[in-house]
Amino acid sequence: MLLNRTFNLQIGPAHMLAGGQTENSHIANTFNFLLGTFQPYLASIANPSDDRFLWERVPNATWFDRDALPPNEPPCGFDGLSRACLGAGSARFSLTLGLCISLAFGLAIVTGTTLWYGCT
Repeated sequence: MLLNRTFNLQIGPAHMLAGGQTENSHIANTFNFLLGTFQPYLASIANPSDDRFLWERVPNATWFDRDALPPNEPPCGFDGLSRACLGAGSARFSLTLGLCISLAFGLAIVTGTTLWYGCT
């Protein structure tokens, strides 16, 4: 009943293979500012023999000043806890802590010296 049939859904046609797998084609579009329309950028071809999609790049397109897909994750990660961003913050914290400890130690020496020589 459901095998070897194509169903026209709102998201596009879906083909059910003999083994019960779905064979879908996906197309990623990009907006062409010169033409004012969407144009295909990536197309996937279902490979029923090993259940994977093969993506092929259709034409050249720009993705916000680059010629490739955007990265999967922001440079600092989604939560801002990436090693690239934590390294700079950790170094700044260590420097600030070291300066504060040095300043407190110097102030203690000056205060102690003043009290010692001021009392005698």
